[in-house]
Parts: sequence; C-alpha cells; structure tokens
Amino acid sequence: MLHLKNNKVLVVTIISLVVILISLFFIRPAIIGYGVYRDIQLSEISSESYPKKISDLELDVSNKNYDLEICRDLAKRYSEDVSKYMDKLSECEANLKTLELSSDSQEQNLQEELENLQKELDKYEIDIGDLNKSYSELVNSFANNLCCKEKVDNPNIRYYFLENNKIICSESGSNEISC
Repeated sequence: MLHLKNNKVLVVTIISLVVILISLFFIRPAIIGYGVYRDIQLSEISSESYPKKISDLELDVSNKNYDLEICRDLAKRYSEDVSKYMDKLSECEANLKTLELSSDSQEQNLQEELENLQKELDKYEIDIGDLNKSYSELVNSFANNLCCKEKVDNPNIRYYFLENNKIICSESGSNEISC
C-alpha cells in the first residue's frame, strides 16, 4: 500500500511540474509582451508609430551592417597593404645591413691602404732627408774645394753661398768654408 501511495504522489508531482512548465511556456510571451507594451507607454511613443520606429531601427541596423562590411573590407585591404610594406621594409633593412657591411669592409680596406701610403710617404720623407743631407755635404765639400783654391788668389774669402745653383765664394755670408 505504501508503494502505491508513493506512486500516486510521484505521478501528481510530475503532472504538477509539467503543468507549471507548460504554463510558463505560454505565460512567458505574455509577460514579455506586457513589458514591451509598458515600455512603449513610458517612452511616450504611440502604439501606431511604434511599428514605424521599429522599421526605422531595422533600417539603421541594416545600414550599420553595410558600413561594418565596408570597414571590414577596408581593414582587410589595409592589412594586406601593411603586410606588403612590412615585407618591403624587411627587404630594405636587409639591403641596408648588406650595404653597411660592405661600407665597413670598404672603409677598412681604405684605412689599410691609407696606412700603407703613410708608411711609404714616411719612407720617402726619410729618403728625401737623407738626400738633402748628402746634397748639403756634397755642396759643402765642393764649396770648400772651390773656395779654398780661390782663397789662394784672394786671402779674404772665408764664406760661400748658392745662387742659381752655382757656388759663389765670398768675403761675407753665412756658410763658412774650412780649408
């Protein structure tokens, strides 16, 4: 008996739940409709103009969706353009790096060449110094020989000077002879 009574309670409970759910299914649209009706009254829009207002809003939504699609297309094109320019930028940066390396290498080669030329110039300057010294010694020796011979004729000759690449023996001057 207890088992039968429990079954009845279970059946009644299930039926009650089903009836409540079905009632909610039918009552819910009525509650929503009433809420919309109350919103219309509070917004001071007449019930006759409400459908026009809804169609205007739908048209606005349609226009906004169209604008959104245009913006998406533009964004896609701009994104593609940015991607192309980023590729070009990467290529330019790679070329710049190559040119910088090449420039550095050329600069190093030029620096080495400059150092070699400077060493050569220093060597030539030393050679010129040596040649000038030898020339001065040669001129001095030749002037001594020449002027000492002339001193025999003129005992006042004690100096010499160069004029037009010629040795002139003199009684006064800055280059003294030694006989």
